[in-house]
Amino acid sequence: TDISKTMWTQGKAMIGHNRKKTIGGVSDETAHPFVEGDDFAMVHNGTLYNHRALADTEVDSQALTKVLCAAFHQEDYQTSLEETLGKINGAYAVAMYDQRHNKVRLLRNKERPMSMVETNDAIYFASEGGMLFWILSRNGISFKDIKVELVPELTVVDICLDNNTVEKTPVVPKKA
Repeated sequence: TDISKTMWTQGKAMIGHNRKKTIGGVSDETAHPFVEGDDFAMVHNGTLYNHRALADTEVDSQALTKVLCAAFHQEDYQTSLEETLGKINGAYAVAMYDQRHNKVRLLRNKERPMSMVETNDAIYFASEGGMLFWILSRNGISFKDIKVELVPELTVVDICLDNNTVEKTPVVPKKA
């Protein structure tokens, strides 16, 4: 997909992901990040058991990207997101970049953890706590000066890249 170059050249967020294949093959087309349109990219840790009911894709993460992108493109994204989450069967911790709103969004359910740390100049997050500590130590961040916070379950954490604010919005999945 030829995505907008500004998403990569003018962005303020870096999101990394290593995929352990659980569903679908391993190829460039099934590698993270998954990009939808020219303004939405996402990585996913977890396994969905009904991904083909969400979208006809080979990989569960790609199906999740499609439905979450569609939800966040709605004017009232919370209602659409709650309906979408009610259709998901499986585990997820996701990090999304929504270029339209210049936000990184984090979301997880109870089956997957996700932690974050806010420092004076950055916000770090990881779906695995050990990885987060490794990232922080590699960047010379002292553990005594930080507060590690578990991303609340079923809460959209919006990290606004325009003004470096964090907002948390609980969501309640609506069962179909």
